[in-house]
Amino acid sequence: MKLFPLSVFLPFLLLPSPPPGNPVCNNTLSNTNPDYTGKYRRIETYIPDDNTPVKIIEVNFNVFSLPDTKENREAFKKVIEWVNSWYINNAKPSDPIAGVKELKDTKIRFELKDRIYFYPAAGLSKSCDVPSMRAAVKKADPSRLDQLNVYFSSGTCTQHAETPYPSFDTYASAPSLTSHMFAYIPIREAPIYATAQCLAHEFGHTLDLMHTYQASCCPETCDEKSPEYLDDVFGKNKGLNCWHQADWSCDPRGKSNTCTNNMMGGAAVVDYYFSPKQIGKMHRALSIKTVRRYVKANTFSPVPREISKNETWDFDIRLYSGLLVKKGATLTIKGIVQLPDSCSIKTEEGGKLVVEGKVIIGS
Repeated sequence: MKLFPLSVFLPFLLLPSPPPGNPVCNNTLSNTNPDYTGKYRRIETYIPDDNTPVKIIEVNFNVFSLPDTKENREAFKKVIEWVNSWYINNAKPSDPIAGVKELKDTKIRFELKDRIYFYPAAGLSKSCDVPSMRAAVKKADPSRLDQLNVYFSSGTCTQHAETPYPSFDTYASAPSLTSHMFAYIPIREAPIYATAQCLAHEFGHTLDLMHTYQASCCPETCDEKSPEYLDDVFGKNKGLNCWHQADWSCDPRGKSNTCTNNMMGGAAVVDYYFSPKQIGKMHRALSIKTVRRYVKANTFSPVPREISKNETWDFDIRLYSGLLVKKGATLTIKGIVQLPDSCSIKTEEGGKLVVEGKVIIGS
């Protein structure tokens, strides 16, 4: 990681800027800066396009309830393959909404490699105590907390996951941008296809997605006036009960129910769907919420984000491209901006960059 000894790049001139000051960062709902509320907090800003790089989230599997065997390791690797297949091959919706331009790929992946760890001596095989499991992982190797950790045990609790900070609804979330997040999956035998289905859904929660059904702790909002409302999932003019039905055995293509094949819908299907706004919501989380910390370093697009009008950034954002301040525009950075190693901030002649906060290059 490098603090950016910030320079302003002009077509033929390199000028040093004043040294960075103390960042003022507010990524929460209390930030009323119109550049934040009108653009960088809005889901639509992050819906991927052809220039959006694929973001790879590094994960660990921590197994407390099964022995370390070749068969179990291969089964866990198959789980992550299945999970990625749904995030790569976004299915068509079982209940399409007119006018929605669907996306074929979420541009999000999960990388496991050989990071499958077993803890036979931890005494947590039947536990649902995630803090104790996290402590066991940290004791074994503190660097394992640098990845998004999935915990497997034979506890009696149901699968669940932590949503990222900051929360833009009434639900609890990770406490800060630097917290250690998790997903938990109960497992009593070698992982199977259903394990992958559950995990893909729980990964959705870590990426800030809520349920599309009400019979749960945390459904998406039905308030159509909210910028968080997913009209490409629920449609319009649905009132305050927009949610779908849900059940593991519900047929999304049945005529007598409202179940869907949405990844956050709770039905067991083979062709899962994410709406464009759900995908945008996940990419937003990977820029301004906790889960961004798990994206592989130096993930970037060679096409810079253009700033064509005056903007003030008083929030903390991770970018996956460089920045280009266009002629006649001023970008004032009061918060923290994280850039990939291979990227920089450039200005056209007549553009201006003011840094009162901090720019960081590298993860």
